[in-house]
Amino acid sequence: MNFSGTWSVSLETGEIQMSDEVKEILSISHDGPYDIESIINCLDESFHDELLARGRALVEEGIPYIFHVKLKASKTWIGISCNPMSKKSGEVVALLGVVSKINTEFFDECLIWAHVGSEIIHELMGPFTIVKNNAKNIITHLEQSKIERVVRDIKNINQAVSRVEDLFREMRAKVRNEEQVSMASLDTLIKHIDFFASERLRERGIEFSIDNRIKNQDIAMNQSELLQVFTNLIQNSNDALEYLFEKWIKLEITEDDKFVMFYFTDSGKGIPERLRFKIFDRLFTTKEETGGTGIGLDLCKRMLNKVGGDIKYVDDSQNTTFLISVLKL
Repeated sequence: MNFSGTWSVSLETGEIQMSDEVKEILSISHDGPYDIESIINCLDESFHDELLARGRALVEEGIPYIFHVKLKASKTWIGISCNPMSKKSGEVVALLGVVSKINTEFFDECLIWAHVGSEIIHELMGPFTIVKNNAKNIITHLEQSKIERVVRDIKNINQAVSRVEDLFREMRAKVRNEEQVSMASLDTLIKHIDFFASERLRERGIEFSIDNRIKNQDIAMNQSELLQVFTNLIQNSNDALEYLFEKWIKLEITEDDKFVMFYFTDSGKGIPERLRFKIFDRLFTTKEETGGTGIGLDLCKRMLNKVGGDIKYVDDSQNTTFLISVLKL
């Protein structure tokens, strides 16, 4: 199959011209005529509204745009570039561009690295904020001769620096394609989650609690990747609870014969039913205006699935709840 072809549309007639390559990518067998509906009907329904909305904005503003969308039949990802052609008056009279089939493996790799880079910057801000705040506390506590508090502040700084070291160690392993340790101690994991969640959520006035109902257990997933899963959930809750009066997050940890199960719940009232089936789709986000990439939950699910675990939305919970399952060792 050819991986790209050209297309154009006249806004005066609405008629679309497309190369044979585009017809092959879109699996269009009839000879035409073609219109916007001809393309839209080939795409997964979840992209229809966005495509129409952005298409109208593109025509009004005259700014080129590239859509990344999924085909309805094959679920293959494609890119559709749109370049407005305007009169001297500025009126857009036609669009032309390229339709390209995306190399899924390469696309996944790009998404992962984009997310890793974003997460590392985001993750580094947490420890650096902790270091900064505790350094200020040390000065204050030394002036007040509160030595026991100085010791506590130094321990907090040391833990934050350890997290930075872990992040760079993980990044180096990814760059070198090194095999990472695929296990974590539950007790150690809980301490990390509690420390970083509490520091991050305190400024927003969000109460965070952990209810661990099992004894220490080794689990079959790299600790840094598992922390990334919880970091993503904590950040999503942090955003979702911003304007709520009641703000809390709780993590309940239970087990069965095969899995350690983490029930992650916040005080939100749940995800609308019409969106639940989309939340683990690649690139789906409800936070476009605040910079959401739609990569987080998709990547979390893939990381967990890779080691035999999973993450699911709990439909019958009164609040927003996710269940993370990780294999025992």
